[in-house]
Amino acid sequence: MKSKPDLLALTVFALCAIYPVSAQNPANAAKDTRYLALGDSVAFGYNPTAPIALRSYEGYPDLVSNDVHRKDANAACVGETSASFLTAGAPDLGCAQWKLHNLPMWVPYSGTQIDYAVNYLRENPNPKLVTINIGGNDLGVLQQSCKGDLTCELAGLPTVMAAYYGNLQTIFSRLRGTGYHGPIVLLTYYATDYTDPVQLAVFSQLNGVAALAGSFFGVRIADGFAAFLAASPGGKACDAGLLVPLGNGTCDIHPSLLGQQVLADAVLKVAN
Repeated sequence: MKSKPDLLALTVFALCAIYPVSAQNPANAAKDTRYLALGDSVAFGYNPTAPIALRSYEGYPDLVSNDVHRKDANAACVGETSASFLTAGAPDLGCAQWKLHNLPMWVPYSGTQIDYAVNYLRENPNPKLVTINIGGNDLGVLQQSCKGDLTCELAGLPTVMAAYYGNLQTIFSRLRGTGYHGPIVLLTYYATDYTDPVQLAVFSQLNGVAALAGSFFGVRIADGFAAFLAASPGGKACDAGLLVPLGNGTCDIHPSLLGQQVLADAVLKVAN
């Protein structure tokens, strides 16, 4: 795989009129569920090559759900950032447009993802698990604002990381503020090319910030970064079959079903 040495390794997607899959009836998706999944396109199960059919998509929350025998309410949104997770209208990479065009969600809601999550945890009689991955698109917004200039991106990283840390603290504080004391599992981001020093440095920093923010709220860390590395003997996730293959012999940045299983296994290691 020819991977770009840039900050958008996990964040670029083509916003197409395709439909996400749900493990439940979307009109009643949260009923009788005990597992809340939060995040962006990775948790969503986004696949740009899949046909327009609900049954065509599967993210790691579905695989985790099957293993722990708990139905999942998946509130993930394609293109979500840690800022838009909290505040409607904050910069993102497509979540607002996805909702604006009424493209289906795994669970339907009109407000922010944090508002849905807080309401879910307050109203659900006995939630057992919360998983979340968020922040990859924060890097994408930075790259977009820098128009792909690496020097600009690196100069902007400290500000992005500081905002990310603050957003995560707010997210975890609000989740715990509902009275939910069960496991919250934060899945860290993988690299597409572990031979690329820029990817390694940036995602290691992003994941380190996430782990630090979560440590104050009893958040468990599922190491998606290490899991993908272990499953990519040559350091290239595409060559290992962990990413969605494209027709030109390269790969999209989103996980294939095998990649989603690797991420699910990382979550299950700490969720169980």
